[in-house]
Formats: sequence, C-alpha cells, structure tokens
Amino acid sequence: MAKKPTIKREVAVTFALESVGQIDFYATSDAVTEFEKFGAIDPSGRGLADHYTIRVDARYDFNEVLDYIKAYD
Repeated sequence: MAKKPTIKREVAVTFALESVGQIDFYATSDAVTEFEKFGAIDPSGRGLADHYTIRVDARYDFNEVLDYIKAYD
C-alpha cells in the first residue's frame, strides 16, 4: 500500500501578478490570518480547498508581501 502524502509546508504561492496586486496561494487556516493585514483575502473561487487570493493593499510593497508569504513557515 502506498504511503499517504502529507502537507510539507503551511503556505505555497501558485500565482502572483504585480500589475494588479494579486497573489494566489494555498495555506492552512491559521496561516491565512497572518496575511489579512496586507490586503483583502478571499477563497480562490476555483473550488480548491485551502486556496486563497489576496489583493495586496497599495500601501504595502507588493514584492515584500510576496516574499513574506513565500517564506512563511
């Protein structure tokens, strides 16, 4: 019998587009709350479990937010 896969990271970025300030990512529910201060977060709407989109607040540097989310552990 094959070993059941397990999550290796709490967060994984799947898409980022600086021109519109959008970052799509998978995250655990507790990790998502850490990102709320950086912009508006919504479920991705693609029917994917634990997948979210954040529209980064223009007061923050987009790349700093992206790097923070990528490095989250």
